[in-house]
Amino acid sequence: MRNLIFILFLFTSIANAQTGADNRTYSLKEVTEAPAPDKVNFIEYFKQNFHATEKLALPLQISFVVEKGGVVRDIKTFGDVKPETTKEVVRVIKASPKWKPGKKDGKIVRVLYTASIKI
Repeated sequence: MRNLIFILFLFTSIANAQTGADNRTYSLKEVTEAPAPDKVNFIEYFKQNFHATEKLALPLQISFVVEKGGVVRDIKTFGDVKPETTKEVVRVIKASPKWKPGKKDGKIVRVLYTASIKI
């Protein structure tokens, strides 16, 4: 049984090395092509579709990960915002058009997308 587990581990390691699998999450500063929703400007899309549940004195700070397949995950807000505001942020981002993934040196990578949006 230990031999089978070792063989599976070895096969997985070799497969990842051969395909150059890069599962690291890059920041926007590290990529050569930033992720973006298909055919829209994200900030403008967000402003048009976000319905504030509270008056925000400061810009809304958000972050999320754009996966290699264009799926958005781990949506977060930062600062002093109510849970209802975070819920609305999640709704707007999940309803956005499919995302084009980010690239680093021509290869598709995971990217941590961060934005500061004045509402």
